[in-house]
Amino acid sequence: MRIGRYSVPPIRLYPTLIDAIRRLYSRFQDNEVSDLNEVATALGHTSAKSGALLLKLTALRAYGLIDGRGKIHVSELGASLAYPKDRSEEEKTLERAVTNIPLWKELYLRFGATLPKQGFAEELAKITGATLEEAKAKEEWIRRAYQDDLLPLASKPSAREENLYQQKKVEEKLSGYIEFTAGEIHLKLPLTKEGVEAVEAALAILKSRFKQAADEAG
Repeated sequence: MRIGRYSVPPIRLYPTLIDAIRRLYSRFQDNEVSDLNEVATALGHTSAKSGALLLKLTALRAYGLIDGRGKIHVSELGASLAYPKDRSEEEKTLERAVTNIPLWKELYLRFGATLPKQGFAEELAKITGATLEEAKAKEEWIRRAYQDDLLPLASKPSAREENLYQQKKVEEKLSGYIEFTAGEIHLKLPLTKEGVEAVEAALAILKSRFKQAADEAG
């Protein structure tokens, strides 16, 4: 797909190219392969002359997952993205792969993993140099392709969501109740952050009463 001065591979990282790089790495590891018919077989194509195969290899090169001309070699980036050690490595290698596509790099630097819902066509026209009419016509394709490529990053929870999740996990571990009795005050609350704060508020009230009584006595 071409828009303005940029072009985007027609094949997506997820699931097509990720599946392809996993197959290549499982079959050849980091060895250089000169027989493209072997590559075709590994990727489920009938021959090295398959148009679908050539498109797939071109896309893999564009993302930096393979290198070599005439010979195929899974790059270090491709191997890391195919079989990341953990979620952190997957995120870092995905960012590197995505930003090898010039338009994706521009969009990622401006908007991160999630594109804006309003005014995106106008921004797309400014970034690419395309007319507004062209940007509007290709906006949805660009949006879907971008979000498909950044799927693991787009589904990553926000910092606030992650904090709430961690707080919930702590509260689950500290399951139970708080029982607090002081004079006429009696509380029985879930052992949660809010429960602790309620007890602290009750203690503050009692402290204030003691201070008031002492002042009156003095």
